[in-house]
Amino acid sequence: MQSATQGTVQSIEEIAKVITRNVQQAASGTQEVQGNIVQVQSATEQTSHSAGQVLFAASELSEQSERLRG
Repeated sequence: MQSATQGTVQSIEEIAKVITRNVQQAASGTQEVQGNIVQVQSATEQTSHSAGQVLFAASELSEQSERLRG
């Protein structure tokens, strides 16, 4: 009976190790996703800024064109 109990305890310990490893992997994956989200947010902000600059330049060119036609 003691042997069966030891076997059960060992099985539970192995299952606990697997669960712990899986939780650690999930946490690591979550951190990686969070890092990717931060990078995407930064790229989005840079793109938005660049788009604003292009819009401003296009507006300036339009005004200059109108003055030259003037």
